[in-house]
Amino acid sequence: MITIPDDYGDLYNYPDEVLYSIRSQAKKTMKYTLDAPSRVQMFVYDNDRVIIRSDFENVTWVSLEVPEGKTRAVDLVSKRSFDAVNGKIRFRANSGVNYVLDIQ
Repeated sequence: MITIPDDYGDLYNYPDEVLYSIRSQAKKTMKYTLDAPSRVQMFVYDNDRVIIRSDFENVTWVSLEVPEGKTRAVDLVSKRSFDAVNGKIRFRANSGVNYVLDIQ
């Protein structure tokens, strides 16, 4: 059972391990799972596009678990490509930047 606070902003105060547990539960209905510290958000669309945004104070590592058969992501803004390794796409996210990823 997961308890979500009445004030959703309190989720920012949860430890990374707790956030990952909550995000993993969502994997049952979503294709992707985000593994990142608090203040990093993921927006998933039904066309294999994902937006990752970090409001973390510093540059931080972000890991996105992808389904089998997906091998890379292309950021549609910067045109950078990130390869999946062992089912995960990993990159450094800058604060305040939206990463619009096309998962391929």
